[in-house]
Amino acid sequence: MPDPVLVPSSADDIVVDELSKVHGPAGTGVDDDAERFTVVVVGDGFEFEETDQVRFSSAVDAIVAVLNQTSPFSDPDLVGAINLWKVVPVPVGQGVPRGWTGAASDLVVSGERGQPLADMTVAPEDTPTLFGSAHPEVGNGMSWNRDLLRDFAERVRPAFDAAIIVVNSFRHGGTRSRNTAVVTLHATAPVFLHELGHILGLADEYDSSRADRRRPRRHHLLSNSPSETPVVRYVAGVGRAATIGQPHQANVAYRRRLRRFLVPWRSELVRVHGRTLEGVPIVRREEDSCDTRDTRLIGALDVDGDPAASVDDETFGMFEGAHLYRCGAWRSQFECMMRTAGNPFCVACRLALRRALLPYVDP
Repeated sequence: MPDPVLVPSSADDIVVDELSKVHGPAGTGVDDDAERFTVVVVGDGFEFEETDQVRFSSAVDAIVAVLNQTSPFSDPDLVGAINLWKVVPVPVGQGVPRGWTGAASDLVVSGERGQPLADMTVAPEDTPTLFGSAHPEVGNGMSWNRDLLRDFAERVRPAFDAAIIVVNSFRHGGTRSRNTAVVTLHATAPVFLHELGHILGLADEYDSSRADRRRPRRHHLLSNSPSETPVVRYVAGVGRAATIGQPHQANVAYRRRLRRFLVPWRSELVRVHGRTLEGVPIVRREEDSCDTRDTRLIGALDVDGDPAASVDDETFGMFEGAHLYRCGAWRSQFECMMRTAGNPFCVACRLALRRALLPYVDP
């Protein structure tokens, strides 16, 4: 086994032990990668011992399985759109700083509950990893060396579109930055799809308890932050419905354009409810719940405030609470992968993902 470089100064310092294609059409050349949406999945913090390698391989297998079972990725006309490459670099250390310290029975591996990993290993504090993957003291966000990951992904697959780390930690976590992301071994597969959704241009559909996230304000509209810009050839959501004063993501909308239903999923609302859009369910939050993170919702109403159809997880319309805002921001269904990882993607997300991936399939 080659000696690892403890602190890589560049991607060239990282030795690759295994590079294998685990999803996508049969081709393995650069041209094939350039024609597909190519994702590089990199293990970080895994030792060469059998337990660790099985752990990483199982996580990648779960990702592939869920990808093959989740619409729109599993839609017949999109099955060849994504290339997925598994990369095993020579490791530095096992685990990440402030890693899991709970009982094995509390673990959730690859999104399947009730399967504890009996031979779990708790890493010592501040164990280094190749890409600097680390948990914060509080919260689910993670940090990693984004530039090093991009450079490494470009080295192993020059035509890559996204690079995602699977880190050897059982604490829940997942974060995206432009076309890179990191996930842990806690619910790996659904969190992977959630972060991939971000890379492909989707916004979060859950709300936040932060004081400035009561309603969208002028300085929150149409963020110009580079970290919020989808890095794909087709930017999902940039179209007729994505205008000034609206988020650029295609699965959320703000209140001032609600009455005319000028939302990114309007065409589907017309298909389902008719051109007049009569009876489109609009599910609002109770006004006093806008000040706190709460799930209280008023029953389904139409745009004039009259009672509409009953609501369940399949109901398609307008639901208040999205894009980290408690009120004034809307999503298309009550639950979604972008609201709670592990659920199906909502209608608006599926439409946006299809638009983003169609350029990557054979004509």
